[in-house]
Amino acid sequence: MSSETLVVPLVDQLDAFFGQYTAAGQSPGLVYGLVGADGLEHTRGFGTADDQGNAPDADTVFPIASMTKSFVALGALLARDRGLLDLNAPITDFYPQWHGTVGDEPAVAPTLRQLLSMGGGLTEDNSWVDPFLGLTEAELVERIRPGFNYSNHPGSAFEYSNIGFTMAGLAVGKAVGRRVEDWVTDEILRPLGMNSTWFDNRAPEGGALRAVGYSLNTEGEWAGFPPAVSDAMAAAGGMQSTITDLSIWVRFLAAATRPATASADDGDAVVSRASRRELQRIHQVDIPSLQARPDGTWKFVTGGYALGLFVRGSVGGCAVPRPRHARHPRPDRAAVAGDAATDGGSRRAGPLLG
Repeated sequence: MSSETLVVPLVDQLDAFFGQYTAAGQSPGLVYGLVGADGLEHTRGFGTADDQGNAPDADTVFPIASMTKSFVALGALLARDRGLLDLNAPITDFYPQWHGTVGDEPAVAPTLRQLLSMGGGLTEDNSWVDPFLGLTEAELVERIRPGFNYSNHPGSAFEYSNIGFTMAGLAVGKAVGRRVEDWVTDEILRPLGMNSTWFDNRAPEGGALRAVGYSLNTEGEWAGFPPAVSDAMAAAGGMQSTITDLSIWVRFLAAATRPATASADDGDAVVSRASRRELQRIHQVDIPSLQARPDGTWKFVTGGYALGLFVRGSVGGCAVPRPRHARHPRPDRAAVAGDAATDGGSRRAGPLLG
């Protein structure tokens, strides 16, 4: 039997991997990019981005859903760096209406850092948060006024809460004296040259091709719908961007984990390297899990939530892998993709990978 191995270039493997989604009818269209140390190395689109049959490319604008959170969290760190915000302040410093209990026991108010790292004690809300997307800040505050029934005491466990992250984002806006959308845009996006990235409630008219969100109707056909526009909930998932711009973001974050250079392209003048590393450090550890691979082997997955993003590490290929300390991976390359399909419940098209 021959032991020869056919070496397939990485970009061909990725093209095949992402192309299978549209080929199998799991998405009407998507685009992905491969990002290296020097920026976007390769990109390819598949399928269609809208009802007119336009093909998506690296400059097609997609809603990026919860990838928004990393931008807002870095905005919070920048406000902290400038002396405008204390991340360890309780949310009640900004919204005294906030209160809650764990069972029958009154709970302390979570800090902004705990809310930004999904350690605020609130119940996971992905399945029911969509009706909140268009609420104004005043309406959202009225919704929380009756109080929360926490799942855990703040700081004691990971649980994903869009409401909690939203309130932290609104608090950042109060601290800096303007909406968090404008703070992130003016102080981070534009200085980095991310000119095709914006919050959906700040989206310009016309311009670039914008992907339509689709879900399956009762006949099993893809049906498009108008894009959602966020208000108070913008910090949790209201941004739109392109593969070209996201490659700038990925490179900007990764540059903070590599030796410093004199290059202005590293973005050190926008946000410090230390704060970008702090963004990517695990702040709330998640429960480790043992997951099966398609080939029958297992991998031990460890990680947690940093500030506005997940950090995962795995050991695999053996029956009982040895656990190791979870560390943020520092690959030479990363892939990011935008997808026009949704799960049918969300009103946003979003990323496959973040």
